[in-house]
Amino acid sequence: AEIAALLDGSQSLDGLALDDDMSWTLLTCLARNGRVGEAEIAEREAADGTIAGKEKAAAARAARPDAEAKAAAWERVWDPETPNETARSIATAFMQPGQEDLLAPYVEKYLTAADTAWDTIGAHKGAVAMQGLFPRVLATQATVDAAQAWLGRTEANPGAKRYVAEGIADVQRSLKAQERDAG
Repeated sequence: AEIAALLDGSQSLDGLALDDDMSWTLLTCLARNGRVGEAEIAEREAADGTIAGKEKAAAARAARPDAEAKAAAWERVWDPETPNETARSIATAFMQPGQEDLLAPYVEKYLTAADTAWDTIGAHKGAVAMQGLFPRVLATQATVDAAQAWLGRTEANPGAKRYVAEGIADVQRSLKAQERDAG
C-alpha cells in the first residue's frame, strides 16, 4: 500500500525523486506482488513513450505472478526478434521470490531451451537469458539434480553448460546457507 501511495503521489518521502526510473521500479514491485496488472503496465508504458519504457514494461509484465504473463514473457525472451535490452529486462525480472509454485515448471523449460540457446538466439542473448533465467529462486535439491542430469546428457554449447554449472553452484550455496540457518 505504501509503494502504491508513493507511485500515485499520495505519499512522499523526503529526498525521493519520483522520476521515470523510480516510477518503473515501484510499478514493477507492485506487479511482482500482483497489485497491478496489464492495464496499469500498459498505461504507464504509453505515458512513458520511450524505448526504455518498453523495456521496463516488459520487465514488469515478466515479474507478475500470473501464469499467462509468465508464459508470454518466456516466449519473448527466447524469440530471436526480441530486442537485446528487452530480452535482458525480461530475463532479470522473470524469476521472483514468492512465486516458486508458478516457476517450478520453468526448471525443465530452462534446461530444454539451454540445449539450443546459442543456436536460437545467439551467444549474447543466450548468455543473458541463461544467466537471468536460471531458477535460483527454486533453491532445492531437485533443481540441482535436474540441472546436473542435464549437464550429463546435453551437447549444448559450452557457454550454456557454463551458465548451468554456475547456477548449480549458486543453488548449492543457497542450500548450504539454508541448512546452516536451520541448525
